[in-house]
Amino acid sequence: MVGSLPEAGEILQTPPPYSAIKQEGVPAYRKARRGETVELAPRRAVIHSVTLLEWQWPVLSIEVVCAPGTYVRSLTNDLGQVLGCGAVLTDLIRLRSGSFTLESSIMLDELAAAIQADQVERYLLPLETALSALMRVPLDDQARVRLLNGQPISGPAAPIDQPGYAVEPDGAVRAILAYDSAAGLWRPKKVFPLNP
Repeated sequence: MVGSLPEAGEILQTPPPYSAIKQEGVPAYRKARRGETVELAPRRAVIHSVTLLEWQWPVLSIEVVCAPGTYVRSLTNDLGQVLGCGAVLTDLIRLRSGSFTLESSIMLDELAAAIQADQVERYLLPLETALSALMRVPLDDQARVRLLNGQPISGPAAPIDQPGYAVEPDGAVRAILAYDSAAGLWRPKKVFPLNP
C-alpha cells in the first residue's frame, strides 16, 4: 500500500515499533520502551474495505475491514504520508473479531459483578464458538488415542494447510489441527489433555 491510498486487496505495511513482533527473541515493544531503535520489515496484510464514516477537519473517521495481522496504526500512518499531512490514530474500536462482535460483548464491571455473584458461567461461551472459522473434525475412540499420542488422524479432506479442530462426540474440543493434503491426514498442532 505504501505510496497509494488504502484500497481493498493485499498491501505491504511496516508494523509499528510498539508491536509484539519479536526481534532476536525480544518483543519489539520492549526494545522501543527502552529507547532502542526498532526497524521492522514490511509485512503482508489484507484490506477488505475502507469506508469513510465522517470528515470534520482535522478528524477523519473510517471503518476498516481487514484480515488478522493488519496494523491499523500503520495504516493510519501510511494514509497520512499519502495525503502529505501526517496522521495519528486517536481512537480505535474493534467492532468484530471473527464471530465475536462488539454488540455481543460485556463491560468489565458487569463481568466483575457476575464473578462476585458466582454467575460468570452465564457469560462463558463454548470453545467451539471461537473455532467457527476452522474445519470441524469429529473424533472416535481410535482417533482420540492417536491424537493424545501426537499422531495424525484421518478425517474429512480439506484444502492445503487448512486449520481444523478435533471434537469429541460430547462436544469437547480435543486438539487444533492442520491438514496435510499430501498424506490426506490431520496433524495435531496443539492437543488438549483429558481432564483428570
